[in-house]
This record gives sequence, C-alpha cells and structure tokens, in this order.
Amino acid sequence: LVREMRRRSHYVPPAEARKIKSLRARRRRTR
Repeated sequence: LVREMRRRSHYVPPAEARKIKSLRARRRRTR
C-alpha cells in the first residue's frame, strides 16, 4: 500500500517519508 501511495503521490513530504521509513523498519524488525 505504501509503494502504491508513493507512486501515485509521486511527491512525498519529508515528515511522511520519515514516518513511512520508521513504520517499515519497525515492521521488518517485528516480523
């Protein structure tokens, strides 16, 4: 979902990009 949203938005603000990166890293560590 994040990849599709990023591609559709094409432009992601720094705050959102950081949140997405943090969520991705947390999911990878948890999973």
